[in-house]
Amino acid sequence: MGPRPSENVRVLVRVRPFVPREIDKGDEEVVRNVGERGIQVIDQKPVGRQQTATAYQFDKSFGSSTTQDEIFKQSGVLGLLDHVLEGYSATVFAYGPTGSGKTYTITGKPDSINKSGTGDPSDGVVIRSIEALFEKIRAQSTDGHQFKVCFYAEILACPSPPGHLL
Repeated sequence: MGPRPSENVRVLVRVRPFVPREIDKGDEEVVRNVGERGIQVIDQKPVGRQQTATAYQFDKSFGSSTTQDEIFKQSGVLGLLDHVLEGYSATVFAYGPTGSGKTYTITGKPDSINKSGTGDPSDGVVIRSIEALFEKIRAQSTDGHQFKVCFYAEILACPSPPGHLL
């Protein structure tokens, strides 16, 4: 059974914690998580006026203390993997400005998989999805099902300085 129409697109938001540079500068919080589905963007306080905020609602919102494991388990990716094994396509992507935490959420810390293999707390959605997919395949393979797994990777050519070899 495929995804229900209400599950076709889900929008989740993660409020990332400050990085050390922002803490050192004394930056103030301008985005805060509100409940399970909302965030508030704090408007710049005009001189002599009370501070205001604009609220936004999503299918799910995650605060700055949310772990990678919690993101994965609560994002609905496991359900998407079930649909993939039924023959449906699924896509998960991250969108946002530079520095907003997309790469960390999707992949985890750079090189953590090279240094310690999988199982690092920083492992992102991709690594956890692959592990979960193969676990689901192993569980279904005992029922006589067979699976062929193919991965697609896109490699983009980036210009390099003259005389620089990759």
